[in-house]
Amino acid sequence: MQDKIEYRVRPVTRYLVTKFVYRAPDEVVTFGGVGSSVVGEFDSQTLADLVVEAMTKSDACMHASDCATHNMPAMPNGPCDCGAATLPA
Repeated sequence: MQDKIEYRVRPVTRYLVTKFVYRAPDEVVTFGGVGSSVVGEFDSQTLADLVVEAMTKSDACMHASDCATHNMPAMPNGPCDCGAATLPA
């Protein structure tokens, strides 16, 4: 007996969280510049909104790329050593 093959179209709803980075025209850009990147794909808008909220809070305290808070996965993350944690939010 031969297998029966059937094709169907099914609606799929996903929510993409993206991050857009804009540098002011007077800033010197040595790497990157203007750009957009996908942070993640989520099944519900509620979850996507929670991710955006958490990321917005974390972006309020931007650490330098070589700060100890970014040591993973080579070493355990450490306390801030770039000074960003002492800046007013």
